[in-house]
Amino acid sequence: MVYNFKSKEMQESSVEKYFQEVEEYVISLLSKRLKKISDTEADDMGGLMKLQNIKDDIQAIRKKTDAVSVKAKAEIYAAVESAAREYYKEAAEGAEKDGNGKEKKLTPYEENYKVLAAVERAKKEAIDEFNASIKVEAIGFENADGEFKFLEQAYREAVNGAVKKAAKGTEGEDIEEYIEETLEDLMEQGLVKHG
Repeated sequence: MVYNFKSKEMQESSVEKYFQEVEEYVISLLSKRLKKISDTEADDMGGLMKLQNIKDDIQAIRKKTDAVSVKAKAEIYAAVESAAREYYKEAAEGAEKDGNGKEKKLTPYEENYKVLAAVERAKKEAIDEFNASIKVEAIGFENADGEFKFLEQAYREAVNGAVKKAAKGTEGEDIEEYIEETLEDLMEQGLVKHG
């Protein structure tokens, strides 16, 4: 008997939730940095240069993606385990009778090594597929024209643009408008996997 405890819907849901949570964090972090840039005086070049360095934000994003990934994997493990137990319960309830009319007894779930091995394989496959979908180096934002920018690149460009406008002071375009449009554009594009 072939056991399949993976669910395509479960996989898609896990990946979708992952991207949504990471995207919300990225937008929140970027919004805070752009606000700090906006609040910095145009002649405070030292302050603006410091805010232009996004190294700490990128490290924070990587930590967040790791944490969200761990949580998602735990949910995938639990979903596969739950599906396996449900399947086994239904199989036990619908057990056929043997040649003597006696009901066939299924080996208890925890002792059925064939099923347990199938569950472990399903978990590994599900996690491998999930990992392939969420490589941090391969995620970013894609606009309506299909132009893709890796996460760090998009983040850096948004910050650099804000610093340029802040440095111009009243001579430049309204920085508040720039920030609003930048964040709206990124949220509209959404965080996606490259390729």
